[in-house]
Amino acid sequence: MFIEASAPRIPGDTADFVSEVFERTTGTGRCLRFWYHMSGAGMGTLNIYLEKRRTVAYVQAYMHMFLSSAYPPEAIPLSYSTTPTTTAPSTTSANPALSVIFCNFDQSLCSFTQSRTDDFDWSWNTAGTSSTGTGTLANQWYEASVNVKESSQFKLEFTGVRGVSYMGDIALDDISMSSGLCSASLSPTTLCTFESPVLCNFKQDATDDFDWSQRSGSTSTSGTGPTDDHTYGSPVGAYIYIEANGESEGNVARLISPSMSRTSGSCVEFWYHMYGKGTGNLTVSTVGSSYTGDIAVDDVIVKDGGCGNPTDCNFEQGLCLWRNENSNDDFDWLLGTGSTTSRYTGPTVDHTIGTDSGSYLFMEASAPRRPGDVTQLINSAVNLPSDGCFVFWYHMFGGNIGTLSIYDNTKVNAPQLLWAQSGDKQDNWLNGRVPLNKNVKSVMIQATRGLNHLGDIAIDDILVVTSPCTLFPSSIDVLTTAPTTPATTKKPFG
Repeated sequence: MFIEASAPRIPGDTADFVSEVFERTTGTGRCLRFWYHMSGAGMGTLNIYLEKRRTVAYVQAYMHMFLSSAYPPEAIPLSYSTTPTTTAPSTTSANPALSVIFCNFDQSLCSFTQSRTDDFDWSWNTAGTSSTGTGTLANQWYEASVNVKESSQFKLEFTGVRGVSYMGDIALDDISMSSGLCSASLSPTTLCTFESPVLCNFKQDATDDFDWSQRSGSTSTSGTGPTDDHTYGSPVGAYIYIEANGESEGNVARLISPSMSRTSGSCVEFWYHMYGKGTGNLTVSTVGSSYTGDIAVDDVIVKDGGCGNPTDCNFEQGLCLWRNENSNDDFDWLLGTGSTTSRYTGPTVDHTIGTDSGSYLFMEASAPRRPGDVTQLINSAVNLPSDGCFVFWYHMFGGNIGTLSIYDNTKVNAPQLLWAQSGDKQDNWLNGRVPLNKNVKSVMIQATRGLNHLGDIAIDDILVVTSPCTLFPSSIDVLTTAPTTPATTKKPFG
């Protein structure tokens, strides 16, 4: 199911579809899960509402609004609005069988119906949407879950709001509701993004001096703290932090994870932000010497086995510790399997497995991309004890391939070009090697779009080794018709 944002739709138009009436929840409640897709430069919003039966009128309970093209599969506790709507109460009886549902929309709308009070309808589809560069063509679906606990009968309403342009198709699939709450605890291989107020069941230590807080956007004190979260690189996403303002030097804030099973060895990975003249120590969450000492943490991962090299990645489980630049390039690298969406360009298999089920990272050169557009991938966890080598595999096949470049991004306002190749290299995965000085702390991979859509560039199997190497290929090849200097970054990544 999707909303078509093209004409005659205008910004702010809404499309609603509504479930049948559900009986009240019992026990711990129920878990609502669904998959959604929000990709496009003119993206609007997706709202999920709970309609509660009252004696006078319905009350719409705001469950969650998705403001970006991604959201994590964490439990989001329900919060209610107390303002009743003008809609008359429903006379429909609840279907006792509808305490557990599943709808994949393969054959029908199941028990859902289109609203008659909105501006347009959701559409049923089995392929890409009609607008290039939006909707399911980007092939990025995300799962979300919401805890539902309600003492009276209720309905579910999914509302898509049209954004600022036609490039704002929103899609939904595989809606289910089952007994019991959604899991929000850390498991041995779970990522906690701190988007949910339950914080993955991390607990504040009652014996410390003050608490960690959840926040989106900038902290309340200027000159310290992040402006975006790490998960999305956006002021919409959430992180946890300590607010140093009002605390004394040496005060401690502790956050304790849920209990985990014993292990023969595990790795804890996380992203942290320490910016301010009075910053203390993250290891003990200590406030430093002044109020400009906010410390933030995001995206904690606990996984079995050793941590390995934080720069190594085969993209089979995502981007590892690599991240898309979110504010100073033109678009993002995408995870891909099999062929890309355009014929006569891009790989058909990955390099790691060598099949169409393996994953790689690529830049999609099709519209709305334009000649010279750049996409940047950054890893700021490089830590070499001595000079080493950056090893990777790349694929540059198509009639109008642009440039793939590797930069030393240690000085973020003055990245240094280390390696570059341009033009068609045929339908092959090729090896690249870049000597790294031990002082390199951050590496940026940049792809520059060529003259038309036949310019998909892919990368796979990144390694940083401690053995020195020579540049391969041995010469830097940069197209003079396309820009090669990356956009100036606003602040360090880390």
